Amino acid sequence: METRSGPLREFERKRALYGAISPSDQRERYGNYFTFIWEAKRTADLVMRLEYRQQSLGPMIQVQEIPYRAASGRLINPIPHHGRRLSQYGRVLAWRATILEGGRVIAEKRSYLWR
Repeated sequence: METRSGPLREFERKRALYGAISPSDQRERYGNYFTFIWEAKRTADLVMRLEYRQQSLGPMIQVQEIPYRAASGRLINPIPHHGRRLSQYGRVLAWRATILEGGRVIAEKRSYLWR
């Protein structure tokens, strides 16, 4: 599983802001954008899980899951974290992404600060 992080490239910035007309629309789209690239070597029912900690929530872990029925080949998961979630609870401090098959972890990638 690969991850992309760091400053947004110009085309990614334009894509994130596409359709945002007013300054308030643009502010709503500022935040963290996670992109996970992975490959399923055989067809299977999989779940991509992102667990993360936010600035104002302390040790509490937030979870997002994306199920894939009959996943195969190269898959790209863009997961935005912006708008109300960002303004209400702060930026993401640490994260862990896992691929699950039948509830069993088959791949994992984590940030340096994840414990």
